[in-house]
Amino acid sequence: KSHTAVSAFFFFFNDTATTEIYTLSLHDALPILSSYLTCLAEQVRRHPQVPAIVCDDVVIYSYESLWRQAQALAIQLDAKGVSVGDIVGIHLDKTPDFIVCMLASWMCRAAFVPLAPELPERRLQLMTDECQPRCILSERPISWVSRCSVIAPSAIDISKPGTTSSTFTKPTNADDLAYIIYSSGSSGQPKGVEILQRGLVPIIEAQIAAFRIHQDS
Repeated sequence: KSHTAVSAFFFFFNDTATTEIYTLSLHDALPILSSYLTCLAEQVRRHPQVPAIVCDDVVIYSYESLWRQAQALAIQLDAKGVSVGDIVGIHLDKTPDFIVCMLASWMCRAAFVPLAPELPERRLQLMTDECQPRCILSERPISWVSRCSVIAPSAIDISKPGTTSSTFTKPTNADDLAYIIYSSGSSGQPKGVEILQRGLVPIIEAQIAAFRIHQDS
């Protein structure tokens, strides 16, 4: 089955001073596929130089550069032993690098868990004790966990030889875990909710229809 809508991934981030919108949009209509990574890989193939992430009218990544950056990080995660079914903690502010980390986790067939830097250390410790991440991606010193590797995404330079590989791929399965999102914990201890890969594309397509997104949005 194919569709005429345009698939997209939207991230709305608010703080007290400004509201920023990061948009990861697909340029043409794509067939309904089994995973978000499959859709993105097809978009990279079709339109490598089309802007993928734009912030404040500045192009941060094209589809090709986004894919290469995520792939370089995925190779580092793989070297740390991250594989199918593992959890990767993302301890970053909501920036384009957060999106790179999400994609890199999925490229390893791992799932990610957001670890918001503004949360109290006690809560972050409770979350990591429960989900047991194999690796944490962070630009900050971490004192609340000692049993996993820490990688700084900004340290990865895709211009260096060997940081990317056109053959590095671990095709995702619809039943793979995509991410874990924790509740606020306002009624007690925070609870983690698991979201599978099979749910991502339908959610995106529902948002496309609801917000009437098209290729020029």
